[in-house]
Amino acid sequence: KQHIFRKQDPIILGCQVVGGQLRTGTPICIPDKQNLVIGHVAGIENNKKAVQLARRGDTVCVKIEQTTAQNHIMYGRHFDHNNQLYSQITRQSIDTLKEHFKDEMKKEDWELIIGMKKVFEIQ
Repeated sequence: KQHIFRKQDPIILGCQVVGGQLRTGTPICIPDKQNLVIGHVAGIENNKKAVQLARRGDTVCVKIEQTTAQNHIMYGRHFDHNNQLYSQITRQSIDTLKEHFKDEMKKEDWELIIGMKKVFEIQ
């Protein structure tokens, strides 16, 4: 709760990456709220330094930019600290990971993707 710096467009919050990797450009959604997409990662800071990537265990500050269709979505009204934020994945994004990022993916990242396929009901 105390790590919310901006509640809306852009949403800026502190969070801990609990699994996998977080990269700039990643769409962020909330599975508990019918996969509500709240925006995409526009920036990540670790110890006040901009980074392109955060891994499991990192505590970072994340800037989530919203499109005009999403800018009504607000922390405190549509979601709060009780909701887990997820990188939104699709069959297409999984195929892209396999094709272009295979070298950067660890075994634990693939295990997480398999678990997320169940969350997002991807075949």
